[in-house]
Amino acid sequence: MILALDIGGTAVKLGLLDREGTICRKASADVAFDGYRTPIFTTVVAAARRFLEESGVSPEGIAVSATGQVETEHGIIIGSNGKILNYEGTRL
Repeated sequence: MILALDIGGTAVKLGLLDREGTICRKASADVAFDGYRTPIFTTVVAAARRFLEESGVSPEGIAVSATGQVETEHGIIIGSNGKILNYEGTRL
C-alpha cells in the first residue's frame, strides 16, 4: 500500500492506494483548525499516524502533493503567498 497525502491550505486529504492505484481507504483532516498556530506539517504527521494506525497498515511508500511552492531539491516549502502561518520553511 502507498500512503498518499494531499496537503492543502485548509485540509490534508489522506489515502491508501494499492499498486494499481486503486484507492482503498481515504480520510481528511482540517489543518487550519486553530488559525494555523499549529504548523500544518505537525497536523499532517499526526493525521497520517492516526490514519495508518486505524488502517493497520505499514505503507511501502509515501506520495506527497503540497500547496505552495516547493523547492524540490531539499523538499522545503518556499512560498505560500504569506497566507499560511508556520508553513514556509517546512521541510517535507
